[in-house]
Amino acid sequence: MAEGTAEKEEYQVLLSADYAIDTDKLNIVLKEKFGKRESKSKHAALTGEYGWRDLGYFRNLTHVADYIVKHELMKEHEIGELRDIAERIEAVRDDIVDHITERITITKA
Repeated sequence: MAEGTAEKEEYQVLLSADYAIDTDKLNIVLKEKFGKRESKSKHAALTGEYGWRDLGYFRNLTHVADYIVKHELMKEHEIGELRDIAERIEAVRDDIVDHITERITITKA
């Protein structure tokens, strides 16, 4: 590292097994876990390693949550009724809440 320059330490908060957030100077960065492939072809074999790719840049956590819900709903092919949508939204929310509460202890100062 050159003198006078600081390297940014990498921190991220895991929201679930598939999503994490990080920050830059201006935004909250939503990241998604992905399986690495042997080449750039989407049909290439998986290597067994995982990485994180940026999904979007947001001003606040409400926008992050909205994006995750929309992103998850677009993945579903069998959502046909409003009830199915509501159940999927609740499942995503519960997954994030469970993941956070298992790993984070909140204390009052």
